[in-house]
Amino acid sequence: MTTQITKGTILTATSVCDSNCKWTANVLERKGSFIIALVNGEIVRKKVKVWNGEEYALLLGTYSMAPIFKIK
Repeated sequence: MTTQITKGTILTATSVCDSNCKWTANVLERKGSFIIALVNGEIVRKKVKVWNGEEYALLLGTYSMAPIFKIK
């Protein structure tokens, strides 16, 4: 069973470099495999991915140390 990101879900992420640096995002909308979320005062649209039965999104971009946003 996969955990699903839905409208109204709060996603959290922790920095790979500093465990004290954390982000939260509010999911505003879900359409198919994409979500629209509010993170750092900015609205972003990103694809939802699945790993080990958990959905996640890379809301701040795709790069080597990108924070992974998952359901809290």
